[in-house]
Amino acid sequence: MTYSQQALIGSGGYMPEDVWDVMSMIESGKYNLESIITHEFTLKDISKAIITAGKVDEALNVVIKF
Repeated sequence: MTYSQQALIGSGGYMPEDVWDVMSMIESGKYNLESIITHEFTLKDISKAIITAGKVDEALNVVIKF
């Protein structure tokens, strides 16, 4: 995805069955996934989100809400 001269590149290398397993885990509601989100940003603050995500000592999971 490209937005204002910035590029977001998703990770790859997962087999389709791995993705389906994770989706099933998420849908089950058994796990509190919000507990591992350390930062949330709006799309207008995407630059700050990318900078924050690069701070591996501070950020575990950075979410961009849109």
